[in-house]
Amino acid sequence: MDVRYGGFWRRWLALMIDVLLAGLLLFPLVHLLGLSDEVLAGGLTARAREMMLNIPYMLVAMAFLYYGGGTPGKLLLGLRVVDADTLGRLSGRQAIGRQLAYILSLLPFFLGFLWIAFDGRKQGWHDKLAGTVVIHDQPDKGLV
Repeated sequence: MDVRYGGFWRRWLALMIDVLLAGLLLFPLVHLLGLSDEVLAGGLTARAREMMLNIPYMLVAMAFLYYGGGTPGKLLLGLRVVDADTLGRLSGRQAIGRQLAYILSLLPFFLGFLWIAFDGRKQGWHDKLAGTVVIHDQPDKGLV
């Protein structure tokens, strides 16, 4: 089977789509919960604001990975996250582990994400730790 791995720029664009969608969905949720005034006014510590917004995002992303094979941005761009060995569906453990491993990819100056540009299978550190790869699910349509 000829596998085309999802490259750095397409994955970056998928992440930007996910961040935009998350912002559009989380802002009303924060407002409905009555937290918008505190968040906007800085009443919460920076760490509390970050966790309040990132935890729901991570949970939703895990569900999308497990049930749909990718986040909305990845799916929109014809990418799918699969098991690195079988190219099959992710296990629940892989979906959870991949999201948690994002933290390790972020910490040293985003090196875990930059690794995607240089790796033969286009795996970031989070992919390597979770045993996943990102592949093209559809023929290339000239997008990034």
